[in-house]
Amino acid sequence: MSKNHQDPAQVYLRRKEKNLNYFKLHLPRVYQILENMMLTRAELVVTPGKNDVDMTVNGKSCYRGLAREYSEDEARRFLQENPDDKPIVSFRPAWPDEAKSRRFAFGTLRQVLDCSPVEKNGEFTGYVRGNVFPSVVFLGCGLGFHIEALVSRANIVNAIVVEREPEKFALSLFTVDWEKICSRFKRKGYSISFAIGFANTEADMRELLSRNLAATLPLYPYSTIYYNHLADVELAKVAMDVAKDVALIPSQWANYDDELMRFRNTIQNVRAGMTCIDPSAASARAKALAVVGSGPSLDERIQELKEMRDHFVIISAGTALKALLSAGIKPDFQVELDPSHVICQMIEENEAEALKGITLLAVNEVNPWVPKLFDQVRFFFKTDNYFPGLLQLESSALPDCNPTCTNAALSVGYALGYTRFFLFGTDYGFKSEGKDHSSGSVYGSGSDSAFSEELKTAHSARAKSSFTVPAADGGTVLTRSDYYASKRSAEKFIERVGCADVSFYNCSNGAEIEGTTWLPDSSETVRQFSEDGESEALPVDEVATFDLEPTDLYDQIDAMAEEFRSETRTLINIVKKARLGGRRDLVLLVNELRGTMATLKPRQGQGSVTAVQKYANQMLRGTVLHFASAALCHGLSGNDAQLKDFLQAWRAGFLSLFEELPEHFLKVSRNPQDIVDDPWSRMHFYSPEPDMASDDEG
Repeated sequence: MSKNHQDPAQVYLRRKEKNLNYFKLHLPRVYQILENMMLTRAELVVTPGKNDVDMTVNGKSCYRGLAREYSEDEARRFLQENPDDKPIVSFRPAWPDEAKSRRFAFGTLRQVLDCSPVEKNGEFTGYVRGNVFPSVVFLGCGLGFHIEALVSRANIVNAIVVEREPEKFALSLFTVDWEKICSRFKRKGYSISFAIGFANTEADMRELLSRNLAATLPLYPYSTIYYNHLADVELAKVAMDVAKDVALIPSQWANYDDELMRFRNTIQNVRAGMTCIDPSAASARAKALAVVGSGPSLDERIQELKEMRDHFVIISAGTALKALLSAGIKPDFQVELDPSHVICQMIEENEAEALKGITLLAVNEVNPWVPKLFDQVRFFFKTDNYFPGLLQLESSALPDCNPTCTNAALSVGYALGYTRFFLFGTDYGFKSEGKDHSSGSVYGSGSDSAFSEELKTAHSARAKSSFTVPAADGGTVLTRSDYYASKRSAEKFIERVGCADVSFYNCSNGAEIEGTTWLPDSSETVRQFSEDGESEALPVDEVATFDLEPTDLYDQIDAMAEEFRSETRTLINIVKKARLGGRRDLVLLVNELRGTMATLKPRQGQGSVTAVQKYANQMLRGTVLHFASAALCHGLSGNDAQLKDFLQAWRAGFLSLFEELPEHFLKVSRNPQDIVDDPWSRMHFYSPEPDMASDDEG
């Protein structure tokens, strides 16, 4: 057969091989999904003599034999429906909280936004993108022809390809040249990513979308346009809901101001004497561990827990403490994660006498006044925080401690040697919108102090949209993205440590927790105890520990400042060199800043990324993204003249902040005051920075 009459089958097979080789080299995570995939539902249909193809799923045609023609028509229609001057109406530009305006980084951002073309409470008419698409989310890959067609016709800065049926994506390997498509996004400031995974249920789709789309903030979801291929209504509906939750993430970004408070707390805790858990030397404990959260079902089962008290070592997670003490149950351990002084105030809602005999298990960055409320304290580190690397303590850090105290309680309990876990109040969901906490917790109806009422008001204002998930009892319950993230973290922990010698029992009437056995009543629990036997828990003094010396940490402060100088020089050079002549330039700069903070490379002369580099990046990332988000959302909201003026003010503010930041870090971190005289130790996330507070606030 001549070269002009190639066997069509060989053409498709060679294209697949070429695509697989590309993904193996450049996108190994995608390659791992596709490498050995068996096609059981989807099939590529090639008809001899025809120039077009089809895809069938479960024997049903998707394109009626005209996949390329259908997709190209669909792409043209997408462009017609989204002309250059059509605004993107998504979410209003964010404004930093007024209370944070007197912090070092947020204060500069507030000054920049004084020049915003947006009226804070005015009408929002959308983002004007001009002749560039800041972000396009392809909901459905199909055979890929529509993606190929659109990227060749439109200037897309950030593309995200979502496919919840990987078999469909596998078929696209035969039909389009992914290397050619991706090459358009190799240019400076451009990016493409893939969200591929088996997602049939609403919860699975949420997780797939949340995990992948949130990584492209702020382009997603503020300046994103959705391309819904083959009208996947279910996926589109979930994508719209996920966007609402993702739009709230910037308010929770770790940022320089908050990370500095955490670092300052750690310094004070080390100075006061930090005895840390050594997970490598844990010995097995036979007695069962009850991990108690403050979910609403704790009300239903707290009497059961009280009756079984002698059978458990009890570890209370965060706000569960008040509920337990109110019921006459004194836990053995209390776990705390939060660096804010508000945690101290929460705990002080309980009588000081009631706290005696409880051992605090606290992360290194906990507010330094909290350990002073307990007789005994043991500290731990988290693997999702780069601080332990500064002191070469990575092996002592505990995984899966975020996002809530129940997650930390599971991880710490396992590090202490416990192998039988009984979960109470770890609902990760709720049956009624009006009750998402135990009534006995500080957020519950049973707490009516002024402080509690203030917390409940703030909690209600932060509530996210809810959705349903399977319940432990076989029905369904409501949950929210933050609770669901906590549930998934717990499930990943259980999957990681689960074996014949480790068991998990769910005694909560909330969401189903994979990897656990649900126990609906106490009789089965008692029977389990009698079958397995029990023994006394080892006293906390026998927990393997090590101590940190202040000099271990002080030695790293200058290294951190030097790394800040390197990192800020990079950021300053990027912004100084940026053209910023219009909307396209703005979007490219925003995406370049996002990509810079997401990708760490070894410094010159270093063989790998250092621990200091990782931790400095962690401290800076959120602040850089806040500035990038402000540039994008406020800039695209104005006309051309307003855009030009705003970007000048934005650039000046950005450069000023990052030129001053290394010295600010040194000033705050060196030689902290004694805790009694240290205003930093009484800070909340919304407190003004001590040097920026007014006389009456100071």
